[in-house]
Amino acid sequence: MKKYRFFIILLTIIFGLNRKVEAQNTVEEVLGAVEQNNPTLQARRQYVEAQALSFKTDIYLPNPMLAFEYLPGTPAEAGTQKDLTISQAFDFPTTYFRKKDLAEAQINQLSFVLDSLRQQVLLEAKQLCLNLIYARKRQAVFNQRLSNAKRLVQDYERRLAEGNANILEVNKAKLLRLNLNNDLALLESQIVQLTEQLTALNGGEEMLFTVTSYPEMDDIPEFEVLEPLTEANDPTLNYFEQQQEISQEQLSVNRALVLPSFQAGYRYQAILGQQYNGFMAGVSIPLWEDKNKVKLAQAQINWSNQAVTRERTEHLYTNRRLYEKQQTLQNTLQEYEGLLSGLNNTALLEKALRLGEISSIEFFMEIMYFYEGEDKYLSLENEYQQTVAELLKYQL
Repeated sequence: MKKYRFFIILLTIIFGLNRKVEAQNTVEEVLGAVEQNNPTLQARRQYVEAQALSFKTDIYLPNPMLAFEYLPGTPAEAGTQKDLTISQAFDFPTTYFRKKDLAEAQINQLSFVLDSLRQQVLLEAKQLCLNLIYARKRQAVFNQRLSNAKRLVQDYERRLAEGNANILEVNKAKLLRLNLNNDLALLESQIVQLTEQLTALNGGEEMLFTVTSYPEMDDIPEFEVLEPLTEANDPTLNYFEQQQEISQEQLSVNRALVLPSFQAGYRYQAILGQQYNGFMAGVSIPLWEDKNKVKLAQAQINWSNQAVTRERTEHLYTNRRLYEKQQTLQNTLQEYEGLLSGLNNTALLEKALRLGEISSIEFFMEIMYFYEGEDKYLSLENEYQQTVAELLKYQL
């Protein structure tokens, strides 16, 4: 019975680990983990909560005032004077409605601050995933090239022993193998570094991401269709648009603050055996304290309007540049795909070399030409994926 229970526990652990690894093997799951565990996002969420509370601290009445005076007279026959005052100060009544609206507008703006940071962090995580995919695709290609190079060295060494090759040809094959070994070692180091960066974004929790193919994507719509979608979901632009509303609300608050404020309360006085009590009231005369506050609010409105115009313009031209870049890269990739499919691959070149149809010099020139084209294609493919990720970051 104990062996049976141990077996069940062992299977549970194994399958649990498998599920964990599988959960980290898609870009979507990686982004979900980063969104949950990223320390910068966690700190910003706490900041937003604290800031939201701070915006609500100045929308209520000030505390009431309680004052008591005990004044013994001199000489003693003068008696003792006692004064008790309870008062409440308050601004013009509409001020508090304006302050509440202003606080709500400021709190709403905080969500765009958090959205902007979230979008940046997730875009960085996605770009790291794309770079890891690119690195692993190159790793697979380099491993295959290295395998071919090792076989080529063995073939040349055999031919040298038979007298059908010279030492220069053997050295060329060994140099090719050495270069591929070095390239592969550097690539493996790069994969480790990218994985560490992804782990750092995930709050130090290790990320296992071994995907070797880019995620499928839908067709990108025309720019005229795409631009309104990206603009509506641009948190930076939304932040400045919300600032326009905040500036308008601040103007309303400042206009209310220049109106008279009031004070009302109760006062009790006792002296020489006589008592006086009754209500008290006061009103401020708005002369100096709030001077230029309305002008300041109007200046802030002008600034926020200009900021929205500037941000909308930058957004438009940035997205247009990215859109045109991805179109150019897509066309170039299609050309490379057609070209590479028509080039002689490694197997055909090796066969031609064995049959004596090409010389060793022609072989090494052709193989390097083919490798260069293949590397350029992989680089362009990654650049295309990165460009599309930045263009469609509003979907994150």
